[in-house]
Amino acid sequence: MDKQPMTVIAVTPAAVGSSRTDALILQLTGEIGLSSMVDTDHSGVSGDTLLDSVLKEVVPEPPKLVVLDLTKASYLSSLGIGALIRFKHRMDAAGTELKLVASGPLVTLMRFGRLEKLFTMYSDVTAALT
Repeated sequence: MDKQPMTVIAVTPAAVGSSRTDALILQLTGEIGLSSMVDTDHSGVSGDTLLDSVLKEVVPEPPKLVVLDLTKASYLSSLGIGALIRFKHRMDAAGTELKLVASGPLVTLMRFGRLEKLFTMYSDVTAALT
């Protein structure tokens, strides 16, 4: 099976039928792993990954709520988890609520890593927007 490249797409809540204007949905798709997060400009050392850079670029001024939608992510490495934790800390510092949407094996991974204690987790975006 071919590896799917990591992508991050920002969408407004209106795209999923929500009337919220103070939120942003980030859809992370593909494999969030070593090969998609480390390149010549991003070594992975000290939180310097491609995902960290993309999240800073896509969310320069955090809104009241950010929903991270991982339902189309096929793989999440420890580097990816680290980037999500750093993003959570950045959102906390800005006073932004961060909710995570995951399904299938990623829910199991998050629970085994006890990350549900750090992230508020939901099974779908609509529920996370409420």
